Amino acid sequence: MKNKKYYSSYAIAIEAMSGLLLGCSALYYFGYTNENPNLFWLVGSLVALVIVFVYHKLTTYIEIINEREIINRGYNDTWRTPIEIKRIHFVLRAPQFLVKFFGGSLMIIYVRETDGVLRYSALREVSYTQQTLKSFLTELKRINPNIVLDPEYEQFLEGTYSLRTITQNTMRSVEQKLQDKGERW
Repeated sequence: MKNKKYYSSYAIAIEAMSGLLLGCSALYYFGYTNENPNLFWLVGSLVALVIVFVYHKLTTYIEIINEREIINRGYNDTWRTPIEIKRIHFVLRAPQFLVKFFGGSLMIIYVRETDGVLRYSALREVSYTQQTLKSFLTELKRINPNIVLDPEYEQFLEGTYSLRTITQNTMRSVEQKLQDKGERW
């Protein structure tokens, strides 16, 4: 069985690089005074920018290992914490921030522990392309068909919904769905 890695999109890194490049350009143009632009800050910032870009691209991914475990590297996980696919019960969608239209959505993967309590791992949808997320969800459902997907993800897999659409869920509604099913976390 082959491991599958789903890497983050270049879009987020490029957006960050654009902002930093704009800041570097301002530093170069204005410097500390109008007469003395500071080339050292420009070059140092550009080198840091490239390092951040490469680091982000290589360290933000989801990996399916031997169709048994996934590793979600990049969201609150600075280490490789394996999640058993057979223990995944829910994949729900919620806004990343309190204001729904700002910052995109989270894909929250709920896993049942041996003591019956749910724990979760989340990933930022905006860090991945829609095709990558579709491939990942399809593979998860193929391996474990008992996973309950959020209705928005079901529509997304059917091709009738775009993840660029602002989620209708709130964190409270997601928690309410779990509570209605008798779950505890």
